[in-house]
Amino acid sequence: MFDRWLGRLQQIWDIVPNVLLILLTAIFLLWLIQRFATRITTPIEFSRRSVRTETLRVVLSSSLRVLVLVLTLVAILSEVGVNVTALLAGVSILGLAVSFGAQSLVRDVLNGFFILLEDQYGVGDVVKINAAAAQALSGTVEHLNLRVTVLRDLEGTAHIIPNGEIKTVSVLSKDWARVVADAEIPNHIAIQTALEELQNLSSTFYQDPDFASKFLEPPEVLGVQALGSQMTIRILMKVQPKEQWAIAREWRKRYKNRLDSLEWQSPTPNLQITLPAQAQLVMDAEPRS
Repeated sequence: MFDRWLGRLQQIWDIVPNVLLILLTAIFLLWLIQRFATRITTPIEFSRRSVRTETLRVVLSSSLRVLVLVLTLVAILSEVGVNVTALLAGVSILGLAVSFGAQSLVRDVLNGFFILLEDQYGVGDVVKINAAAAQALSGTVEHLNLRVTVLRDLEGTAHIIPNGEIKTVSVLSKDWARVVADAEIPNHIAIQTALEELQNLSSTFYQDPDFASKFLEPPEVLGVQALGSQMTIRILMKVQPKEQWAIAREWRKRYKNRLDSLEWQSPTPNLQITLPAQAQLVMDAEPRS
């Protein structure tokens, strides 16, 4: 009995150095992956290159970590004496059986793979997911891997969406963006005067040093878009991606200030009621409080 336990202890002692070496190698590889991931510098300015770089950095680092952990586990089991070949064959059969019951997981991974392959969107993009559905979500892509997409909305809520549930994606920050500004002008203002004022306002905005770098093209005053209680003149501004909201807010502020300086007051709808003479007499006879 004692000899048998002594023999087992000797076997364990013989494999301890190899197991320690495997663990140290795994720790070193994980550290190396972390260093490699941090050394991949993402451009400060938002661009498709920065989006793709950040997305690939996250996906590659997480995938390499999983690969190292799996190989480490297999190597340790091999040292312990487990038949790794038979184990892997059993795992393959089990994985095949599980795949039939986990079709949603397979769909998530496949859809995530094509999202990355086709560069549909990436970390840092502003997107709307399933915009036509009742439960549409929008926000900035904070994390993306083969299985899920994590969106962070304006309220700070993180939405975790399985990639297989994504049917349509509207990317609001890909390559360029456009501000569609509709200026409401009172009807008593001459159209030509209004067009000239809006053209001057747009040109001044475009030439402002604080905002010039955000524009890709000079603003374009299209003309009268609609007529009604007041006329609507449409202006288009092609800008850098993710800059459309700041440009739209600044445009509205400048447009309001310009209207005030010109004293172009928007007309207030008036409701006129004409009463018969008998009704007017009755109203005049009512006591005033």
